[in-house]
Amino acid sequence: MSQRLNIAVIGGRFGAQVHVPAWRSVGRCDVVALGASTEASARAAAEAAGVPRAAGDWRAIVVDETVDVVSVAVPPIEQPAIVRAALEHGKAVFCEKPLAVSVDDAAQLAALATRRGLANVINFEFTVIPAWGRMRTMLAARDLGAPRWARVVWRVRTYANEQRLSDSWKTRPGQGGGTLSNLAAHTLHYVEWMLGPIARLTARLEKRGDDDRDTDTRVTMRLHLVSGCEVDIEVDADSTDRRVHMMSVECERGTLQLRNDTGDYISGFRVLRGAGAGGALETVLADDAFVSASGDGRVAATAVLVRRVADWLQSGTPARPNFADGLRVQRLIDAARRADATGEPTPTPQPDTT
Repeated sequence: MSQRLNIAVIGGRFGAQVHVPAWRSVGRCDVVALGASTEASARAAAEAAGVPRAAGDWRAIVVDETVDVVSVAVPPIEQPAIVRAALEHGKAVFCEKPLAVSVDDAAQLAALATRRGLANVINFEFTVIPAWGRMRTMLAARDLGAPRWARVVWRVRTYANEQRLSDSWKTRPGQGGGTLSNLAAHTLHYVEWMLGPIARLTARLEKRGDDDRDTDTRVTMRLHLVSGCEVDIEVDADSTDRRVHMMSVECERGTLQLRNDTGDYISGFRVLRGAGAGGALETVLADDAFVSASGDGRVAATAVLVRRVADWLQSGTPARPNFADGLRVQRLIDAARRADATGEPTPTPQPDTT
């Protein structure tokens, strides 16, 4: 592997807006191609992003022997075919979550990446935010004792829901959209990252009474962890309440809380701590400045993860979150859908620890 890496980004929107500047921030990477759904859109996006090559067909990119990494930012329904082809042509891959729409597709991608020994990282970006890392470290240190109960509240109103879009993949569960796949996938990942594996769960997928779209906009879940801790989750992507993203963990001797009331997706999280029963919460860490040079927190977080791909390629040391983590989340999404359909607690397969 040469000292510098050639990166091809597939995705004319999020790919051009976030992946391209994230890769460029690594310093030893050159974004050499940008793919989109048509030649015209690819040329327009490449010109705007200053990428030298444009392609309206992703197949031309994944077979290019000069490309080291394929960075994929397309709807989940389209992602498996691109990722599979990239892996089959020996490329390292960075991609978005969820990894696929079905467990079978996610399992095939994870197995192929392992079999080929190729670098693979998935964009579960909350886990790289400094405040989140601080919260995880404090929980692991057991300063306030073991976690007993936790609550996650994530309320936003996405553009697709505000505009009542019915023709967007983001509102179509069969294409990898809907709140469970699009937002709660993050929650399922970071709860296990923070607190350990989920043993079983209940779930309810809902939407507003006046919403005639075939979608889910609000997800509520109760997770029963292997440790005995229980986690109540509310993720609402069509909320008219004040935007908030919060995880509060009640421990044996107090409370730890991760909170963002700014409305920003990435920047603005704080860590708070309160000792004793009902103790006042005090700020431990204010993380208001986790942004890139462009001022976009999504770029700052994604940059941390794409750097892990580059490090993996150049050092040979695997990184996470990887496709195995993506497969794990896909199985949890599937369990949540089954729990919603049956109304019963649903056991979850335990994660592979190998």
